[in-house]
Amino acid sequence: MSAPAAGPGGFGRLVGETFRNPAAVARELLDMRLGRNVLWPGIALVAILNALIAGLPSGGNIQPFAEGIAIRPFTFAIIVGAALTIFVFALAYGGRAFNGQGDFTGALTVVLWTEVISVVLGAAQLVIGLVLTPLLAFTAIAALILQFWIMLHFINELHRFGSLMKSFLLVVGLGIAILIGATIMFTAIELLMGTRP
Repeated sequence: MSAPAAGPGGFGRLVGETFRNPAAVARELLDMRLGRNVLWPGIALVAILNALIAGLPSGGNIQPFAEGIAIRPFTFAIIVGAALTIFVFALAYGGRAFNGQGDFTGALTVVLWTEVISVVLGAAQLVIGLVLTPLLAFTAIAALILQFWIMLHFINELHRFGSLMKSFLLVVGLGIAILIGATIMFTAIELLMGTRP
């Protein structure tokens, strides 16, 4: 099935409505049953757009963690794409531990659209940073809260929890599991490479 058509009745309307009624937009997008041939390229595109937005303020390399640790936008896009892919699998199969009813394609749809919103908010912050620099920190925090609120509604509709608290607990549980898994993986890599005492 094709992606939503652009224009007042398509993409733009869905973006605007996401901020007003995220649950309704989630149901609409999930009901579209978009094919993976549309969703996977979409994931790749938002990963690239996120990298471009992150790199624009510095004019090139990105420093996502700390001063002195800079990575190229291309590398950052790969990291974002990999993280989104892991989250899709975690959301699809981890939700079943909470008696969720969502499937893999639905999880892919949810992750893609919440990242579309992330790109929109990131672009808005770039503009605000140019015009109202003192408000940039405040808008960044507000954007994170808004994005998290939207994501909870989308997860709630995906798994038909009927409770935003269940969505919140799922996100927290997945976050902890992914963090533990990543720590074990990087520790193992360091041990194999001999860089860890």
